[in-house]
Amino acid sequence: MHCFIITGLEDGCYNVEMIMTSRGPKLIEVNGRMGGFYNRTWIKKQYGTDLVLYNYLIACGIMPHAPKHRPREIMMGIMLVPSHHRHILDNEATRQTLIDRHNRGELMFLQFASDADEAMFNANIEEPMANIAVYANSYTEAKEKLMKVCHEFNIHKEGYDVEKFTECFAYGIS
Repeated sequence: MHCFIITGLEDGCYNVEMIMTSRGPKLIEVNGRMGGFYNRTWIKKQYGTDLVLYNYLIACGIMPHAPKHRPREIMMGIMLVPSHHRHILDNEATRQTLIDRHNRGELMFLQFASDADEAMFNANIEEPMANIAVYANSYTEAKEKLMKVCHEFNIHKEGYDVEKFTECFAYGIS
């Protein structure tokens, strides 16, 4: 909370990036905006809190009530980028399979661009085009499920090492 007071942020939604260290949480950055891509959907699923609605209410001078409960499950996901995962959105059957599995609640598939070319709108910046996440009861189970999906859809590959990205979850934390 001290970080917000120092920067002058009082009311609203903020994007706070932190990492957990052996000495406790370490602040990386605070932005006076709501986080993008999958954040709203994940937070709404896990905590029942709609950040867009809450941000609107705060802007109107209404202090929303945020429920305080622990998530029932763990989510773990990976971003898809055009340079490595064009095949996901370019192949209608693959994309439809992910949508069907999302609709059945087996995983979460969020698409941010209509196709890989749209995600490459700026030649200097490669934007994520989608996110795939799995649900589990432990970090170990989540990592296993995510790796299975990543191998099934050719997401984990040389140059996009999902095993490396999820390395910190390999210690059996539950």
